Amino acid sequence: MVENTIVFLETGSGKTLVAIMLLQWNSHLLRKPSSYIAVFLVPTVVLVKQQAEAIRRLLDLKVGEYYGEMQVDWWDATTWSNELENHEEFYHRQLRGSHLPIILGMTASPIKAKGLYLRE
Repeated sequence: MVENTIVFLETGSGKTLVAIMLLQWNSHLLRKPSSYIAVFLVPTVVLVKQQAEAIRRLLDLKVGEYYGEMQVDWWDATTWSNELENHEEFYHRQLRGSHLPIILGMTASPIKAKGLYLRE
């Protein structure tokens, strides 16, 4: 994948598998001591745990789970730096220099405009 991409697949049709396959394809770039990380953002704590477990089960990457109940908003730079060094699949990404991440967005409900869903 060389460009930002949005994948629209119905619920239960394999979005997690697509993401895991992309992580596997790029795993050589993610393994420590590499400075690269992967970020997998999801909207709920339940999905954080579900997606992290799926990645752990299918790949041998070090996975960190981060969500509001852990008080991550109050962590200092040292705490985040320690987390960055210990995980390859991650919740948070700080951009350095002009290197922007490649983004894979996945959804079961694409939105055409605010509040309006795209219909066929």
